[in-house]
Amino acid sequence: MPTRRETRRSGRPPAWIPGTLCLLCLMAQLAATSGALFAVDVGTEYMKVSLIKPGREPISIVTNEMSKRKTVADVAIVNGERLMGAEATALRTRHPGRVFTRLRDFLGKPAGHASVSRALRAETRTPLVYELVEDPQRQTVRFKTGDDSTISAEELMGSIITYAKAMAEAQAGQDIVDCVIALPCFFGPAQRQAILDAARLAGANVLALVHSNAAAALQYGIVRDFSNTTENVIFYDMGSNAVQVAYITFSSYQTRDKGKMKTINQLRVLDVAWDDDLGGDHLDWMLVDHIADEFQEKYGLDPRDSPKAIAKMKKAVRRTKEILSANSDAPVYVEELHDNKDFSSKITRREFEDLAADFFERAKNPLVEILERNNLSVASLDGVELLGGGTRVPKLQAVLSEALGGRNLDRHLDGDEAIVMGAGLVAANLSTTFRLRQFGLVDGAVYPMSVQIEEPPQWTAPAHAASDDAEQLFKPRALLPYMKRLPVKRILHLANFTADPFNVSFAFNTSGGRPLPSGMETTDYGTYEVSGMKKAVEKHGQDGKVALHFTTQNDGIIVLKGAEYVAEVQPNVPSVAKENDTANETRDSVPEINDEVQEDSTDGDEGDASDTPESKDDAQDDSSDGYAEDAGDGQRSSTSNSTDSDSAASEDRQVLDNNAIPDNSTAKNETAKAPKTVKKKTVRFPLIVSQPELTHPSLDTKGLLASTKVLLEFSKKEMEKKAGDAAKNSLESYILSTQEMLGVDENIKKVTTEEQRNTFSLELTETEDWLYMEGEDQPAAEFKKRLAELEAVGKKMVENAAELTRRPEAVKTAQDSIELLRKVINTWPETKPWLNETEVEKFANKTDAFEEWLTGVVAEQSSREPHEDPAFRSEDVMFRFNALNKVFNKLKNKKAPKPPPQAPIVIENMTITENGTFYGVGGNETGIEENIAVDLEQEKDVPQDHDEL
Repeated sequence: MPTRRETRRSGRPPAWIPGTLCLLCLMAQLAATSGALFAVDVGTEYMKVSLIKPGREPISIVTNEMSKRKTVADVAIVNGERLMGAEATALRTRHPGRVFTRLRDFLGKPAGHASVSRALRAETRTPLVYELVEDPQRQTVRFKTGDDSTISAEELMGSIITYAKAMAEAQAGQDIVDCVIALPCFFGPAQRQAILDAARLAGANVLALVHSNAAAALQYGIVRDFSNTTENVIFYDMGSNAVQVAYITFSSYQTRDKGKMKTINQLRVLDVAWDDDLGGDHLDWMLVDHIADEFQEKYGLDPRDSPKAIAKMKKAVRRTKEILSANSDAPVYVEELHDNKDFSSKITRREFEDLAADFFERAKNPLVEILERNNLSVASLDGVELLGGGTRVPKLQAVLSEALGGRNLDRHLDGDEAIVMGAGLVAANLSTTFRLRQFGLVDGAVYPMSVQIEEPPQWTAPAHAASDDAEQLFKPRALLPYMKRLPVKRILHLANFTADPFNVSFAFNTSGGRPLPSGMETTDYGTYEVSGMKKAVEKHGQDGKVALHFTTQNDGIIVLKGAEYVAEVQPNVPSVAKENDTANETRDSVPEINDEVQEDSTDGDEGDASDTPESKDDAQDDSSDGYAEDAGDGQRSSTSNSTDSDSAASEDRQVLDNNAIPDNSTAKNETAKAPKTVKKKTVRFPLIVSQPELTHPSLDTKGLLASTKVLLEFSKKEMEKKAGDAAKNSLESYILSTQEMLGVDENIKKVTTEEQRNTFSLELTETEDWLYMEGEDQPAAEFKKRLAELEAVGKKMVENAAELTRRPEAVKTAQDSIELLRKVINTWPETKPWLNETEVEKFANKTDAFEEWLTGVVAEQSSREPHEDPAFRSEDVMFRFNALNKVFNKLKNKKAPKPPPQAPIVIENMTITENGTFYGVGGNETGIEENIAVDLEQEKDVPQDHDEL
């Protein structure tokens, strides 16, 4: 393993820097994918979708069916039918209790938690109007969709992701499965898992979950150069219902690429603060209450008693707030607000700001918290970027600027689209199709977590174990310090511990005033049970150590990925050799565990605190809790106060590095001296890790299947409705166009009687009446059936009308062609004498027969009325003539046979060939034969010798 000095000399970046990846997001080590992908930013009120696809514009914003770049994240369930986006929003006033909004705020939370009540605004005078119930198994949120029907928060969010996926597929023109989802930094494990479950229900494969502030920072930094500078930038994001503030530093590092030093830009999220119950939506509700108070004062009625009135006010104040952003006052008008009474008023910007004084005071608190916690001066900031629709309010900008000592605020990014475009960059990096500018991204854990080994009942430590070791064994250990860089792989070694089974519990660490994730009421997160120790000890003795492997995957959720018992055995003992063989078989069956250990032994370097952006406190936590960093992610290994634990980690690396064998002198409790030539070997026995018991359980397999069935049923109904609407539109269009045709088309009138037209017109009218009344909700099959019945009548009329012109044209073409054929046939005896006379005569007879048939049907048609069935159609003529023409072409293209070869003329030893050349054979003085050729034509021109007369 190279030393830190050797690593730096070789040009490798420090271990914490993602040097060789094009774009390392906080969720690394993911399986690469190819083809099109999509990214989605699901907010409280709106969602934005980006499409990642090879082409001139590899990352683009997806527009919805109304060509809008952002889509309302609403879902409506009305009469068993699901509607999404703008269609759902349009039903707020008609079905206010069946249109579900702010879905993101209900994920991963128990129904009785205070945050759920706040999301419903049950503690204010203007609550949302839909009703929640508690899931009897998981105690999570379900929404009432009818008297006896409910739907879960995951199913509704799954519907939103289904909608986003369908939009991306429509724009890409192909199916898409893989995606990246941007989420708030304050989402805890339960909320993250709920998002993942919702994506699974939607049929989407989540490659990564990325924090929204990190995604926006990536969009900010990807087009800038930080090779000679370091910038400190604060990102302030106010959405509909949350404020997030992130302190992010941009810099660069050097790496060696093909023998040359290369500069790679990077960003690191250093700190975050938030208020998950404050956003632009609160200003809307404040204006709603203001309108309701004025209406009540004027009419003595409270419109808040009517869900429809609440929906009308909510719609009106959005426009009012937008006007106030650019004007000093704005009108407020709501038609038939309540009890058939209209409401009209006006509000000034000053009145609005006075009403929202508490709101603006709270809005600056996360920013002030970041500045104070990191000892940041305004002069040390290189930028303060505003994101989100809520930051467009002028008063908020003034309050934030005041908190920064009058510093101007920056808007270099599109506040609505920067997050989803940054998430698209992360998705592009995870695809094998794209090549991006290299840019490092390092994010951290927002919620500190600890892990504790629960003391089994009636457990006693081995006799050789030190009392201090036993006492330290069951104390909580810091697993994830605050802003610990992600992803992370950590290994905890437990010496002198043989309990079977034993529990490993996770808990949130709230020391230092850190908050719990929204929806959590206790620090307890979950518990794993580890078993199989008894069998491991029986095979390998009590001197081994337990290795617990912790990791974060692409979702940022810390898990106990695996556990194993690590022991040293003597290879010269037959029984041990047998055990070692068993261990080798076991290693093949649990590749994930052993792969991690191998990475720990061969990758990365030890490093020190200066190599990482962690605080000194974090480094101290790592070194004092008995962890070894799994260096597969390039992180350093911590040392332990326990000599055994440190020695075991070191020995593990030595065993896997070129199969080096550790020195026996370092092992404790050595019971027998082995020969000097015999050294111990390390074996690993996998332990069984159960599924965790979580405080807020996610959907299990049974729940996922049940929820999938629910969404599939909705999708089936939507497909049936879509097919029904298409069939209905086809029927309606046919009725309207045919009615018009019957009245204005002169050819139709020629081939039909007035009675026929009236009868058909009446049938069309009756079908149209049925269509708008009892046929309104009929299935597609019924519409198709009625359309086929009408087309059977109308098609005949249309075809007969078309034959009025097509039939004479076909007859004229056939007659002219027959005349031409006869002329050609008459020339064949001279031009094609090789044709068989019988075949030519047979073709002439066929021509006569066709002409005779044509003359007969033309005469028959002349005797019929136009409205009667025709004696023949134009296609009949063309069919017969084409068959005749095929025979003609076959005869015409028949080539003349080749003439037989002429026999050669032999004159003694000479031969005359076809081209008139003589070939002869004679002898010369040497006796060698030679060929003689004489051109007969030339011979004729040679003058003959003669006597002069």
